[in-house]
Formats: sequence, C-alpha cells, structure tokens
Amino acid sequence: MVIVSHERCLNHDQAHASCSACAKACPADAIALGNVAEVDGDCCTGCMACIEACPVAAISSPDFDALAIIEAAHKSLRSGQSHLRVSCAEAGGQAQASDMQVSCHACWSAPLLMELAALGLREISMQGCDKCSGCARRFGAQVLQSTLQELHILERSLSVRITVNTDPDTPDAASEADALPPRRAFFRNLVPELTRSAARVVAEVSRHAAGAASDEEKTSIVKDQPLARFLALLPAMRPNFTPVPPMRGLPVGALQGSKRCAGHASCVAQCPTQALALRPFGARAVLEFSAGQCLGCARCVQACPEQALELLPSISLPSLLSRPPRPLAMPARIAKLST
Repeated sequence: MVIVSHERCLNHDQAHASCSACAKACPADAIALGNVAEVDGDCCTGCMACIEACPVAAISSPDFDALAIIEAAHKSLRSGQSHLRVSCAEAGGQAQASDMQVSCHACWSAPLLMELAALGLREISMQGCDKCSGCARRFGAQVLQSTLQELHILERSLSVRITVNTDPDTPDAASEADALPPRRAFFRNLVPELTRSAARVVAEVSRHAAGAASDEEKTSIVKDQPLARFLALLPAMRPNFTPVPPMRGLPVGALQGSKRCAGHASCVAQCPTQALALRPFGARAVLEFSAGQCLGCARCVQACPEQALELLPSISLPSLLSRPPRPLAMPARIAKLST
C-alpha cells in the first residue's frame, strides 16, 4: 500500500488538479484526482509505479526506497562488481542469488536506471519478471516494458549506458566479463572507468565554482525529489542536446513566453518551486525562468490571464544544468491583478 502526503501533493488546495503524474502512471486506475491524490486501497495492487512518478515525492511506501537501491549499487561497485541483481517479491528461488529485493519491478523508472549507470553500473538483472502472470501486483512486466522504452529514449540524450536483463535464462553480460582473463577484463573496464572519473572531476569542479551545498542540504534534496537526484548525477551522464519529453521519474518542463505578458506575476505566485521570477529591469520588467527547478506541472500556464506562457513538449537536458535563469518575457511593468 502507498501513502500520499496531502501537504506535499501539488494538487493540495487547488480548485482544479494541475498534476496528474501519479494517476497516469497507475496501471490499475487506483488513483483519483481532486484537490489531492487519493489512492483506492481496494484497487491498488502495490506495484509502486506511482512513487517515482510523483515530482514532489508526495507518495511513499515502506516497501520501496530509491536510496536503498542506490546504496546497493554503491555496495556492488565497492566490491568490484559492475552489475546488480535485483529480485522482486515473487522471484522465489532466484532471490537467493540477488543483491537486493524490491516489491515489484514496476517501481523502476528510466531516470533511476540512468542514475545507476552514472554511478558506474553496467548491468542490472531483474529477477522474477517471468512470474508476473501469477503475481497479485499483476502489472510489473507491463510497466517495466514501458520503462525500458523510455530508457531507450533517454539514452539518446546521454553518454552513459546500462543493460537491463529480464530473462532468467540469459547469462549476465557482466558475469561473462568477470570470467575474462584478468588482463582483458582490466582493459575492457578501463576506458568506461576513466570516463566516469573524468566526469566526476568536472562535476566536482563545477560545484565548487558555483558554491556547493552543505551535506545537510544535499541529503534533503536527494531524499525529497526524483528530479533532484537525477540532476545531482546529470553532469556525470554527459548530456547532449537531443530533446527528451517528460517521463516518469523525470518531471521537467520547458516554458516559452510571448509578448502578451502584462507582468501580473500570477504565474510566479502559482509556481510551487520558484522556477519563475518577475523583477524590475530598467524601465521595464523581466520574467525569468529556471529550467532546473521546473516540474512541468503547468500551474503557471493555467494561471496566466493573458495566456502568455506555453509548456513545450520536450527539453534539452543541458538546459537543466545552466544556473542563470533565462528571460521569458519583458512586460512594460510589474502589474497587479484587479480584484
């Protein structure tokens, strides 16, 4: 069973539901949207597909913890292994050879898989996918198939790769690599490891140049949102400018402004993440947008009385790393809405 934090939900106290990410991700149609997301316990199968879909981490479950998956990846890498074996609750005997267990493989998102690739994993074996037809959670294979399609799309814009093995009869590619003669295995792993190390150095230099957050702030950011986790590792993924659409686990948005903007700042007031700001600029005003903070909820688009904002269907990932906000519009002044 999943738990929804009403205070965190983007629809909290809204006249109309502006965010439907969890409902779209739910394969059982167990989530109803109103001024908060409500889960029907009789319909929910516990597949956990909704958890990574929520852009503000308003949905949680004691049976799923993304940080535990990341820690398991770190543990495997520290032991010299570049692959991770993860079993589901129905894996049975396969679970004995696994590194960790998740409730259902529907919990995975493409960005979470790419986070593991950025850490250095080359392969994930998902054990138990052949048991979905008899599982009470039912939707593991269906959701995982959609996740792998999104992974293929996301890989086009990133330089890291990860292999996902769902066939119990297929040997792990990483295991075969481990069986190579030591000299050949060393050189096979050398180039990817040097590339990841260089990316980590570049990311570290960038953080110091921009002013790094405290350890407490980093921990808070990582725990709070899937997007924040992804952005923390994005420099190591070496993104290119191939546009990607928003997807489960990657709640991003790209806005376009127009001359119709009158400076009412209603969009700024509605933004839950302060991705928009309106400030004086000489004799005029400027509406600024920080892409790395946008969750793509479209509240601003709905709130604008002049319909001066448009949410674009895709975004280039490097734009999420640019710290200076970019101007969207330059209204004549900062106005006030009439009451």
